[in-house]
Amino acid sequence: VSEGEAAQGRQYLTLLLGEELFALEVCRIREVLDSTPITEVPGSPDYMLGLINVRGSVIPILDLGLRIGMGRREPRIHSCIILLDVVIENEENVIGLLVDSVREVVPLPADRIDPTPLFGIPWDSRLLSGVGRYNDEFLLLLDIDKIVSPEEFFSNTDVEEGHGP
Repeated sequence: VSEGEAAQGRQYLTLLLGEELFALEVCRIREVLDSTPITEVPGSPDYMLGLINVRGSVIPILDLGLRIGMGRREPRIHSCIILLDVVIENEENVIGLLVDSVREVVPLPADRIDPTPLFGIPWDSRLLSGVGRYNDEFLLLLDIDKIVSPEEFFSNTDVEEGHGP
C-alpha cells in the first residue's frame, strides 16, 4: 500500500438502520439492489428473511437490523439489499443484507477509526469492527465476517450437538 493510499484510507458505504448511521467496506460489496420479494425459509433464524433470485443465483437475505439486535422494522420506501462477497467455510458466497437505505461512499483513513466502545452501544457490539469519524458524524463500522459467520447463526448448543453448518 502506497503512502497516499494509506493516508486516504479505505472506502466505506454508509447506510441507515432506523436513525443510526453504519458503514460497510466497499471492497466487500458486490452491488446494491432495490428491495425485492423474498421467499421465506422455514426454521431459519429470525434475522434470515429468506432467499432471492438474482440473475439465476439463489442468495440468502439477512435483516441487518435484526441481526445486530435492533429489532424488526417495517420496510421503508428506500429499503434496499446490499449484496456482499463473503467466504464461509472456505467457499466464496454472496449474501444480502436488507437495510433501510444507503447514503454514500466515503473515505476513512485509519487514524479516523477508533475501537468499538465497551459500553454505550445498545446493539451487539461484537458485530462492529470500530467507530469511524467522518465530518461531524460517527459511523458504526460493521464487521462483515462476524455478521455472516456460521458460528453466529446457531446457538452454542446447536453447534456442539452437530446441528450447525
